Amino acid sequence: MRLSVSKSKNSTSLYVIQSIYDKGKRTTRVVEKLGTVAELQQKLNGQDPIEWAKSYIEELNKREEEQSREVIVRYSFQPASSAQQQFLALRISFLSAFISEQYFSTGIFYHSTLSKYY
Repeated sequence: MRLSVSKSKNSTSLYVIQSIYDKGKRTTRVVEKLGTVAELQQKLNGQDPIEWAKSYIEELNKREEEQSREVIVRYSFQPASSAQQQFLALRISFLSAFISEQYFSTGIFYHSTLSKYY
């Protein structure tokens, strides 16, 4: 996360933004609007709003880093037992029969040597 300073003719606003990737393209999103420089000066009793914002963002980054953890997934391949293989073969044969029935019930058959529909 980082600080974004947006200046207009009336005020200067401070935002916390974060870079994200959306469909392979990098974009930013606003995480939090901190307020205008004038508002923050009143709230912070004269402390520099930009310096305060930078330290606040450092704190947010530290918290985010603590919350993100590396996950290790272990996978152990075990071949299917003969009973499982028989069950899968039976399910595949039923599925094949169902698909064949649906295909032939349409009444449209294609024979590769005749290259026309019957």
